[in-house]
Amino acid sequence: MKNIVWRISGTSVQGLHHIDKNIPCQDKIFSLKNEADGITAIALADGAGSAAMSHYGADKAVKVICEKLCENFNKIINFDDPGAAGDFLIKAILTQLDILSQELNCKLESLASTLLAAASDGENILLAHLGDGVIGCFKDGKIIPASLPENGEFKNETFFTTSPYAERRIRLIKDKIAGISGIVLMSDGAADVLYNSQNKKFASLLDEIKKNCLIYSAEDNNIALDNLFNNIKYKTHDDCSMIIMCRPDEYFRGYRDLDENAQNYFLGAKNLAGKENREKIFSILAQADGEALSSSVIIKSACKLGLKRRQASGLIKDLCKNGFIEYVKIFPRKRYKLKFLY
Repeated sequence: MKNIVWRISGTSVQGLHHIDKNIPCQDKIFSLKNEADGITAIALADGAGSAAMSHYGADKAVKVICEKLCENFNKIINFDDPGAAGDFLIKAILTQLDILSQELNCKLESLASTLLAAASDGENILLAHLGDGVIGCFKDGKIIPASLPENGEFKNETFFTTSPYAERRIRLIKDKIAGISGIVLMSDGAADVLYNSQNKKFASLLDEIKKNCLIYSAEDNNIALDNLFNNIKYKTHDDCSMIIMCRPDEYFRGYRDLDENAQNYFLGAKNLAGKENREKIFSILAQADGEALSSSVIIKSACKLGLKRRQASGLIKDLCKNGFIEYVKIFPRKRYKLKFLY
């Protein structure tokens, strides 16, 4: 089991139709980390529009599946029969939804939602998908569809946590972590804007979202995503939600396993802001896939990430001096690259 630190960001915003009708946002997201076992889980649920209390059901569903994935990851991923794993997860969710229905004095069906989830132990990835929405996977430098929506007989029909035989409908996908640097879950409202179902391609904006997730704090990213999705919602009438988990690119793997204080020490950073600024330089060079970049190119990219020219120039020299990056003489000027790239 590898000690991988996943960075997580996400947002859920109320759609225009729900604003007009004074209906709460029915999309919910959640994440959970089991530090002891090194398990990280994220989930997204889209409450059924026809179910009056579905926002409560969606909130409960994302929390339960994250808890079960974190507590029972090895058990679930090692089930020989995928149906048994699906049955285990759906039963756990329905048990808690039944309790919630009694507390809210409503029918179980009133708590219906779709459900998407992802979890990793550092070596394996497990995806769970029930109903519509889209799961994307950042793999080998590209973002590809990992799980697409499942609809019923009609386009606007789908399957929910409370649907008959939901345990047979939930799709479980297992994969090794190799080559995978991120997973993104999105509701059908967000997918309408960020995923082209005809050519099965995601908007390039997701690459920027992933890059920002790696560079900035979760708090700053969540605010930025809230602002972004409050603009995206004008392109669809539905609620819009997304949650992403991503890991740093495979550079300085040993450094990534250190705690924050040790990372600061090795980088020569005095605080979190200093560490994040140095990692911005790393991220720029990592995007080059081993190609050496001129200082002017690095500085220009760094300025787009909020650094000042003099600040970026100083960081390049500092990181080079401390052995994190190196320069190579390519006429007519020096070029820089990461010294270690795994």
